[in-house]
Amino acid sequence: MSNLLRAGFTRLWKNKIFWLCTAAMLALGTIAAIMRYYGQGCPDWVSAALHGQPIALAAFTSLFLGTDYSAGTLRNKISVGHRRWAVYLSNLLVCTAAATVLYLVYTLPTFAAGTILLSGRVVAAASALAKSTLAGLFAMAAFNAVFVLLVMLIPSRSAGAVSAILLAVLSLSAAVQVEDRLESAAQYRKQGLEYSTDVADVLYDFLPGCQILRANRQKPENFLVMAVYDLVIIAISTGAGLVLFGRKDLK
Repeated sequence: MSNLLRAGFTRLWKNKIFWLCTAAMLALGTIAAIMRYYGQGCPDWVSAALHGQPIALAAFTSLFLGTDYSAGTLRNKISVGHRRWAVYLSNLLVCTAAATVLYLVYTLPTFAAGTILLSGRVVAAASALAKSTLAGLFAMAAFNAVFVLLVMLIPSRSAGAVSAILLAVLSLSAAVQVEDRLESAAQYRKQGLEYSTDVADVLYDFLPGCQILRANRQKPENFLVMAVYDLVIIAISTGAGLVLFGRKDLK
């Protein structure tokens, strides 16, 4: 497996799609910082794009791993004696590293730019910043586990890309809907009216899309609960991927 990891990381650092996505995250992080700390409003589509880390990750993962199918590399790895579980886990680890880089490139410059724009004043407690960053990293790892599952089971690179990107978009859209429901509930309660949010409360912690929005906005409440949910998603997705990929006909 060490050889697979070495080859995977070598390929990652040379991959143009990875660096393109990284550059895009750097640009979005800078824009988000400027708009946040200057208090500027923006159109809905721009606001949504500023939380586009999962979409960038979906595009990268599907194209990066999809190439193994289209180029026949995946079959070659199996034919030379590599175990299927080792191939799957090495791909998962390489893409998890990519997900970590993409999120940190977006997040760390955002915090730095915010500090500069506020002339060095502290904008949030160090613990809150750390929790927000960790929450985002856990959420990206959960997204990545699901994307790897999809891409490793779909032999068509284009179909895998569409599936992963669509899932990322739907997850972020669902997150916005959950936030809207919770905000509506808060308004109703201020008026003394009852408004059940039991399901929305669970989804707010469970969905990686909700976690990304909260991490980007530096709202890491229930961090440990979110981390546990992410670990569950990673474990289920990886377990299912290992079983299904192990039985998949690669011919």
